[in-house]
Amino acid sequence: ISRAAIESIAENSSDAVIAPMLYGALFGGRGAVLYRAINTMDAMVGHKSATYFRFGRVAARLDDFGNFFPSRIAAALAWLVPSGMRPSITSILSDAAGHPSPNAGVVESTYAHKLGLTLGGKNFYRGIPEERARMGSGCRPEAIDVSNAAQLCKFSDTIFAGFLLVAGLLISIYARGRENA
Repeated sequence: ISRAAIESIAENSSDAVIAPMLYGALFGGRGAVLYRAINTMDAMVGHKSATYFRFGRVAARLDDFGNFFPSRIAAALAWLVPSGMRPSITSILSDAAGHPSPNAGVVESTYAHKLGLTLGGKNFYRGIPEERARMGSGCRPEAIDVSNAAQLCKFSDTIFAGFLLVAGLLISIYARGRENA
């Protein structure tokens, strides 16, 4: 349960926080809502099933495209947070390559290495076991590690929100200065 919670925290740092803020900053509220609609569509029908194969494949690809930059921003921010370990980027990317998601793997691998844990392993989807690549080389997660992952997520997501706020203020000040010139 701890492993699943940490993997979810890591992936949702990108999907539920960084990406909506990024698309909201770039394209306004409509950008954030459109991104969330694509992400929700992927969560609902993006998995492989005979019923939703064509629609699900489109949803999954749109989500992969939309999360490319946000997932890497989330991973970079988590890597930059001063607490915890400072893992090598090579080890993060090497482990991330084994994950079935081109985006979730980057963030989950960063969290695994940053927190000194091993993530991945056997998951069950609709009762069917699926072996996921191992990420990190530390111990198996325990309950306290979920709190540590949540703190890492909160800290890195707050840094991004602060960055966007400062960037928005600077752009606003620059625009007012040009209007008055």
